[in-house]
Amino acid sequence: ISCNVKLENGVYIQPCASIGHDCVIGEGSMISTGCVLAGGVEVGAYAYIGMGGIIKEFVNVGKYTVIGMASAVYKDIGDEIIAMGSPARPMKRNESKRVFKS
Repeated sequence: ISCNVKLENGVYIQPCASIGHDCVIGEGSMISTGCVLAGGVEVGAYAYIGMGGIIKEFVNVGKYTVIGMASAVYKDIGDEIIAMGSPARPMKRNESKRVFKS
């Protein structure tokens, strides 16, 4: 975790994740193993960044958004979206506001 990073309440960062300078990670979000967030990234509340996800500098990931495993995010992804791929593309809305089915 680099300098000037803001972690809100309940953020979970798994091992081997890298968070660049001036990032803001919203409440209840999860940054999985092997993720790389470049500088100036903003992650909304309750977002989930899957293993090996890469977020380009100054990109925003919305609240309740899921970024799939090994996805590369080059552009902003809005609220309540499930996105994946390289480059990451919205696949559908996260209507349940959940990451995993139960």
